[in-house]
Amino acid sequence: MTTIDRTIESVVAQKGDCQIFYHVKDALSDDGTTERLKEWAERLSGHPTVAFSYSSSKDKGMYDAIAESFDLPQARAADWLSWINADDYLIDNAVAFIGEIDGINQIDISWVGGKATMRTKEGKIISSKRPLTSAVIKLGLADGKHMDFVQQEGTFFKRKAWDACVDVEKFRAFRLAGDWYLWSQLAQKHEVYFCSEPLAVFCQAESQLSSDLDAYRDEMEGVIPNVSRRQSINGNAGYNSLVNFLYPTDQGIYLRKTVINGYYDHRKQKSI
Repeated sequence: MTTIDRTIESVVAQKGDCQIFYHVKDALSDDGTTERLKEWAERLSGHPTVAFSYSSSKDKGMYDAIAESFDLPQARAADWLSWINADDYLIDNAVAFIGEIDGINQIDISWVGGKATMRTKEGKIISSKRPLTSAVIKLGLADGKHMDFVQQEGTFFKRKAWDACVDVEKFRAFRLAGDWYLWSQLAQKHEVYFCSEPLAVFCQAESQLSSDLDAYRDEMEGVIPNVSRRQSINGNAGYNSLVNFLYPTDQGIYLRKTVINGYYDHRKQKSI
């Protein structure tokens, strides 16, 4: 099975009481991807819970393609959005978990991330909690230097949050750091919640765009310069903030808030 087959399978095999609209955007590749997508479209025709579509056309880069896909009319304001690249895959119950969130009473949740999980080139699975708050993300501090990155794979957000927070044309213009920009914009108006379990897996592969961290950070520099990010730490912004963790249980989803005592000792936590 090719990596794109594994990725598609991880999405269409999701269980739970949910409807999935799954669009795959291809940029006129000549490696057989379009043929594979045609086969998947035929295989999934009439599927009871997955509406699958694809397109192959020239774009200006990954984030231009993502924005184009998010703009499709099937995505309604209350729907959850996410994207996953062809090397990566969703965990089995990721979509079912996201679907349960709408049933949590008295909490307006529009942005959720999973436990950061990576599959190395050697096949080893590595997971770690990343205790981040909207307070630090909106300052651009989830930059892999001052704080951990938000893992894009397994992060979901409502269409209404996307529409209200994001300058889509700016997002389209990014080559590498569009996800970092997106999180900083969502954090202006929304609290981020993290599932205690993985929702997706990032898979290391050769020649990935994300491996060019210098170029990635150059793009960040054009939005929030590193000196500004560093000054926000000196100003104690975000200290003693509460991180929102969601724990799936047999009785439903349990929310626990955890105190983060500053930046550099942010892994020292206590629950309340």
